[in-house]
Amino acid sequence: MLSSLCRFGDEGRRLAHKLSEPYPGYTKAETDKKLDHAFKASGPMTCNEIANRGFACPSLRRCKANAPAALIGQLSGITIVCPELEDYELITTPKQKTIIPLDLSKVVPPDSYLSRYMEYASELTDAPASFHLFSGLSALSTVVGTRVYLPWGDGRLYPNLWIAIIAPSSIYRKTTAIRIACNLIRHVDEFAILPDEFSAEKLLDILQSRSQGLFFWGELRSKLAYFQRSYMAGTQAMLTELFDCPPIYKRSLLGQSYRIENPCVGILAASTKEWLRASITEGEMKGGFLQRFMYVLAHQKEKHLAIPKQYDVIKQNELVRLLHTTQGIRCKVHLSDVQDAFTEWHFKHEQEAMSADNEEVLASFYARLDTYCLKLCMLYEIIMQMKPDGFLFGDLKPSPLALEYATNLIEYAKATINYMLSEELVFSKEMANRQKVLGLIETNPGISRRALIQNSNLLKKDLEPILETLLDEGAIAIRKEGKRGGLHYYPVREKE
Repeated sequence: MLSSLCRFGDEGRRLAHKLSEPYPGYTKAETDKKLDHAFKASGPMTCNEIANRGFACPSLRRCKANAPAALIGQLSGITIVCPELEDYELITTPKQKTIIPLDLSKVVPPDSYLSRYMEYASELTDAPASFHLFSGLSALSTVVGTRVYLPWGDGRLYPNLWIAIIAPSSIYRKTTAIRIACNLIRHVDEFAILPDEFSAEKLLDILQSRSQGLFFWGELRSKLAYFQRSYMAGTQAMLTELFDCPPIYKRSLLGQSYRIENPCVGILAASTKEWLRASITEGEMKGGFLQRFMYVLAHQKEKHLAIPKQYDVIKQNELVRLLHTTQGIRCKVHLSDVQDAFTEWHFKHEQEAMSADNEEVLASFYARLDTYCLKLCMLYEIIMQMKPDGFLFGDLKPSPLALEYATNLIEYAKATINYMLSEELVFSKEMANRQKVLGLIETNPGISRRALIQNSNLLKKDLEPILETLLDEGAIAIRKEGKRGGLHYYPVREKE
């Protein structure tokens, strides 16, 4: 132990004393003497030497460290002060960026349908609050359907939403959270939830007779795999086109012609982060289907609920009554009160996408967030005017406050997209290796070439072009350091 701790200066010596104090006969002077001797007389004890003495580590030969000294520095953040440890360079594993937390006060109007929905749903499951927020908006969007619209060129913009809730595992209650919204929708309109299993012909039949509704997909991964079956050919592309709600959609299939007027289809889906990493490939990106979603990611839960409460009938009935009131509206949206503010936000939004390092990829996800902002603006204005006894307006004129709620939520969606692109998604093996190397450099400024090879698990011939690319991009800088003039790498910009 002392041969390792003595390499880490005053902090190492302090820790050595703390660990030695319980031993009988401990004295500070004697321990200092042993530390001085260990520092001068030997190098740090290696894992192999410790194993030979009968204390085999279960991670022996699988761990990247070959001496406990390396792990001590990694866990404590202590800076190495002994040149003997050059062979045991301390490497910190790159940490993930955290998702920007969602400030509910900026996206949930008080004493509203949305706040009541979130209170109701939170009693039934301990899913993150963001899941309930987006599920509640999806329920309202589905019930409103084509009853509210914004004139949009030669067509209409309806408030349909595509939402994908992503979390690491089932303990986040993803499917439970979105099922609460679907059950509420069924109490208002039992036919609004579109069938889960269908053929391409069956789907066209359904949409031809009823052109609006919500797909509830508890597992997005299995649904995308389902679309790859031969008899489902073209279904994913068809849904991609229907997202924009064309005035008329025509399709011929198996000798039969279909005509769908004013389609308005929403999707509320869930999946895992593992699926996100594995499935959103460069090929998927080109199809445009997955970029039409707003993504909701969570890394932690705000609470733990071992046994959920039985649902509150009174609260459920109140929500059903509020949603029922929207079925009586038929109105056009006027943006006169928010047009200037939205135009200003829209300009900044586009500039942000165009100035990004990954402009092409980022723009593909940002492209529909401007229309999502307007859809949310419509929904928020409806939320703020919803009364149990009906609405107080004719045509809908969103207020600056409705736009503020909408832009706040879109900024959260943008932060989530940026997190996904920087931490979760890779579109090729080359990109994955690039992110791995850049992450090591950003987390360990001044890392040596030798340590990069050891900790990236890349061959030298594979590492070299990545370093050259990062240098050309201006993402890293290189310096010669030490007596031998070894190459060391530094990030040019700190990770935000």
